[in-house]
Amino acid sequence: MAATGMANTTPEQGGGLPLLFLVGNTASGKKQAALAVADALPVELLSLDSMKVYRGMDRGTDKQWPTRFRLTNLADPRDRFSTGDWVRAAQQEVSAIRATGRIPLFVGGTGLYLRALLRGLSEIPAIPPEIRSAVAAEIERDGSVSTHARLAALDPTIALRLHPNDRKRIVRALEVVRATGQPLSWWQEHGTRVPIAGRAIVVGIRYERATLHRRIRERVARMFAEGLIEEVRALAAEGALGPVAGLAIGYREVVELLQESGAPDGAAQERCAQRVASDTTAFVRRQDNWFRQFAEIAWIDAEPTNDDAPQSVPRRVIDTFQRSLTEQSSRSV
Repeated sequence: MAATGMANTTPEQGGGLPLLFLVGNTASGKKQAALAVADALPVELLSLDSMKVYRGMDRGTDKQWPTRFRLTNLADPRDRFSTGDWVRAAQQEVSAIRATGRIPLFVGGTGLYLRALLRGLSEIPAIPPEIRSAVAAEIERDGSVSTHARLAALDPTIALRLHPNDRKRIVRALEVVRATGQPLSWWQEHGTRVPIAGRAIVVGIRYERATLHRRIRERVARMFAEGLIEEVRALAAEGALGPVAGLAIGYREVVELLQESGAPDGAAQERCAQRVASDTTAFVRRQDNWFRQFAEIAWIDAEPTNDDAPQSVPRRVIDTFQRSLTEQSSRSV
């Protein structure tokens, strides 16, 4: 099946330099396709993933080939690493890449980061420490579901986008409305700036649900086989999993497993793996909600018949980028 949508450019971003994106759900094969693109086109790879920024979190984030992807291992997992922090790092990396004459290619599935680069970053004032502390105490006391309901009364637009267990973003949205008097949804529509000039070409990979769920189960099984439990145990022993990193899918579930039993048996590990897979499929639905905001994504449908032909999807991704770059170049002449 041919790619759907349009590998669109966004003139409002200004400038004629290309800015490439390869997006898709967890376990959709983005990294493998990106490596093939890097072998075929003059691109440098950058991670578009909010959890790969944390050092030492490798198995649970499927951080393969970290030396090939910039914007990984930027922060200690004890720390809170904001979207603004990530955007500033991305700006520096893109400048360095363009100075060499190569093209930046962002690869990942974090919709918030994609939105920040394509639609702009809100100029939200700094949140006072006392408000941060108060909101953090509130969600610890009342739980994420009750706090999400409270957010829905203050910012229904954002609340609809967030799962009631998405503590990190619930906290952020409450901080903003309490500190500024305006909901986060208002800030996202007003006073935004596009942080990186360029003409965006956005390609996505998507699978039918049954195939994607199977790929998720296989990925989770590999994570556990390669030492996810041991990685989480070591991080937890060092007190290294902070309030954001500790909520990452795969880490949260294994932390709870280890709290129940320091040496879980095979059956307990299997139940934990099933829970991680289930939580990942729920996360995929939230990713889809983000991707629906971007009509410019040119989707490549990876049909089940192509699943046994690993080079099929990467080849189509390369062709889509190559065609879009050629069209963009011809328009600029």
